[in-house]
Parts: sequence; structure tokens; C-alpha cells
Amino acid sequence: MTMKYQGFKVSVYLIVTMAVISGCNQFDNYSDPQFEKQSFDLSLPIINSKININEVAEKDQTSTLRIEPDGSITAIYSNELIRDNASSLFPPLPIPQEFPILEKDFLVNVPFPSKYDIKRGDFINTEMQFRYSCDYVGKVFINIQSPSIVDAQGQEFDQNYILNSTGGNLVTSSPFNLDGYSLYPIDTSIHFIYNAHDDTGQELDLSRLYMKTDYIEFKYVEGYFGKHRFPINGDFITIGLFTNWISGGIYFEEPRIHVGVDNGFGFPVRSEVSVLDIHASNGDVTSVQSQYIDEGINFDYPSLEEAGQFKRTDFYFNSGNSNVGVLLNDRPVRVVYDMSALANPDDIYNPAEFIDKNSYFSVDIGVELPLYLKVNDLVLADTFDFDFTSYDYIKSATFKLLVNNEFPVETEIQTYFLDENDKILDSLAIDPIQIEAPPLDVQGKTIGSYDYSNFIEFEKGKIDHLLKSKKVLAKVKFSTNPVSDEALYIYDDYNLDLKLGVELRIEN
Repeated sequence: MTMKYQGFKVSVYLIVTMAVISGCNQFDNYSDPQFEKQSFDLSLPIINSKININEVAEKDQTSTLRIEPDGSITAIYSNELIRDNASSLFPPLPIPQEFPILEKDFLVNVPFPSKYDIKRGDFINTEMQFRYSCDYVGKVFINIQSPSIVDAQGQEFDQNYILNSTGGNLVTSSPFNLDGYSLYPIDTSIHFIYNAHDDTGQELDLSRLYMKTDYIEFKYVEGYFGKHRFPINGDFITIGLFTNWISGGIYFEEPRIHVGVDNGFGFPVRSEVSVLDIHASNGDVTSVQSQYIDEGINFDYPSLEEAGQFKRTDFYFNSGNSNVGVLLNDRPVRVVYDMSALANPDDIYNPAEFIDKNSYFSVDIGVELPLYLKVNDLVLADTFDFDFTSYDYIKSATFKLLVNNEFPVETEIQTYFLDENDKILDSLAIDPIQIEAPPLDVQGKTIGSYDYSNFIEFEKGKIDHLLKSKKVLAKVKFSTNPVSDEALYIYDDYNLDLKLGVELRIEN
């Protein structure tokens, strides 16, 4: 099960901040003169929501959540590196010339790529014509055969043409569509045999005979395709988990980098990694070290009997075969990569390789962070612009916050109100709001939930600060340490229920 993932920050402070802003913006009309010399209390609900890991998070367009069978969650940041189809590996072969057939039994050499040894090619979108002339004056009957070109029933190419010869005129035949025919070349040559005679059966020689085609295209090719590289452009994967990081950290028990390959081409392929670096939030850049960086990863491929199928290879750089476990626990923000795919890396001749027109070769790379982790005083912060105006008639405000927490994380929340120079004017609460975690069972899953409630009074002085504020700074600190010394799973059925309301005293 995969769905859009928006990060792991269980950001209660975002909800509190949005609540303050959206709640106050509903009160603009209370400056209307109709309320002069009036005094009343007004209670308004601001937020009533149930939040889970899919809904409260840092926005990150490249990430997804994978829900495991037991309900635990893995955050995945990924890119597709390359997707090559048959036409990019074996494109249509342009033929800029016509080929002379110099004898009645003749091999026409076709300029296939030198690194390929083609044993069979099934034509598609390919037409062939002949141009011929004869010194004989009169009707000439021509038969052209090719043992190298065979249809699906095993019948060799065999066509008859009539030339009304004037003693040297060069005539071009109608195009012949080769769809449904296969080419079985002799090395790189096509074998042609021709016979010509007059209306009495007297054998004749053609003075000129040419085979002509604009290009040759195959929908299926067998042979050996040599050692060569698929060009892959370098790219990077952004890990948005630490975008708003200030201090503290998250320790992931089993982080890894996944390389996945779908291969429909019938030949060996091996990776060549030139760059695989992990960038940390402090600017440090460290290369992944592994024998599989040095030696490459061998990808599976279909055999000749499996033509039309795809073989999947999934390889993981993890703490057992690389230094990825350390690097992905150092607040990673980006993975930069540059790699190639090397076909026939050992250059061992095998004429039973193939390329199918519908096949492709694709590589994707991803960072997998199972939410089986420890959180050590992780502090995140964000600043939002806002504008509180036209609230002169609010004498006092009381915010009521109700929280029901099922996550195994203890949280401290504080929100500050700033002026246009980012100077702190006041805070939502005197002390950070403490949200405890519920107890754990023997499997490390939370039992029930933790309920929290708090009333936050805003008197006239705090309201004055609020009305002068231009920004709000929200900070939240997470920790699993008070809950457990061991790493804990985050499950998809964990929820955080938030209810926030305000009671206003209006006096005009």
C-alpha cells in the first residue's frame, strides 16, 4: 500500500498556529459601529480534527509512505534514473545509399553497428525496392529471391518483376512491405539470388540491379550486442525530513538506499556508480562506501526462452554492506548520484541475446527510512507571516486546547509572536505545552492514548502584543527517550485528535 507522504513531523504547532490565525480572522466584523457600547462573550470552535501521519507533515512532493503488512510505516524518497526502450538501444538504421547486386548470386553488405552481431531481426515499418535495367530490348522477366529474408511460415522472399526494356532504361519497382518477414543475415550481409529471361525463356543478364530501402527497423532482434553503456544523467533526491531542523536528531534503525531495476532486454547488465554522495543538513558531503560501488551490481535479465518478460532486481545499500546506516542518521537532506548501466560488462560472446520492441530497461533509486526510530530532543521550527488588525474591541481571550495523542512521542510546543524585526513580543503560553505519550505494550505499540487539556488566558496586555505582531514562530520538540530506550515503530493507525476553541470578551 503506497500513498502520498508529507514527512514525519507530528507538528502540533502548525495546527495551533493555524488555529490562532484562522480564528482571529473571523472577527473582522466586530469593529462595526453597530457593536458600540455593547459587551458580550463569544465562544467559537476553531479546530476539531483527527490527524494521522498522512495528514500532518512537512510537504515533500518526492516522497511516499509504504504501509507494511503489520501497519508500520516506511518513508520513501525516490527518483527514476533511466528508462530506455528498444528504439534507443537499437534505433532504425538509416540507409543513405542503394546497394548493387553485382552477380546472380550475391551478398549485399549492410552497415549494421560493428558492436552488434545480428542473427535474426523481425522487420517492422520497413519497405524494400529494386532498381534494374537490361541491355536487351523487349520484355524482361525478373525473379529475385533472398534466402536471408523469410516470412512467418518459413517461406523465403520470392518476387517476380517485368521490365519493358528499351536497352538501358533504369526502372524502380513498387515498394515491398517487409512486415511479417524476418532477416537472417550472413554475418552482416543479405543473400540475394536473381534470374532474368525474355519471353522465349532465354536467360539474360541485367546490366544493373540495386536493392534500395530508406531504413531498416526491427521489432525484435537476436544476436550479440557487445559491451556498451547506457548513458544516465546525474540527479539528486531531496529528503525533506530535516528542512526545519534546529537541534536534536532522529535515529533510524534500518535506513537504506534502494536500487531497483526492471529489465526486459535479454543480456547481462551491471551498474557503474561514479557518484553516490549523501549531503547532511550541516553541509557535510560523504560518499557511500561499498564493494558494490567498486564492483557494481549485476542485474537479472530474461533468457531467450523468456523473451517478452521482465526481470526485477532489488538491491539495497544498508548498514551490512556499506556505510549508509551511519550516513542516513546524520540528518540527510539530499542524495546525489551519477551512474551508468553497462551492457555485457564481461564482454562474453553470446549469440542468444535479444531486444524486443516492447521491452525497456528502467532503474529507480530511493532512500527508505523505516519509521522504526529513536527521537532525541528533536527541535523543529517554522515562521509564518500574519496580520492581526481591527481587533480593538477584544478585551480578553481564553483559548482551550484538547489533545488526544496515540503516538509514542513526547512533545513540547511553544508559539511566539514576533514583530516585523523578528523580535519576540509574547508567547501563546508562559511555559511550553507538554504533550505526553501513552504507555507501550510488550511489542512497543502504544496502549490507548494520552489526553491533555489546557486553558490559555489572553488579557489586555497580551492582546496588545498580539495586535502588534507581524509573524508567529512555532517551535516543537519531540523525544521518544522518556517513552522507551529502544527504537519504536510509527504505525498508520496512530492518530492525534486536536480540538481548539476560543472564548472572547467583546466590549465596545
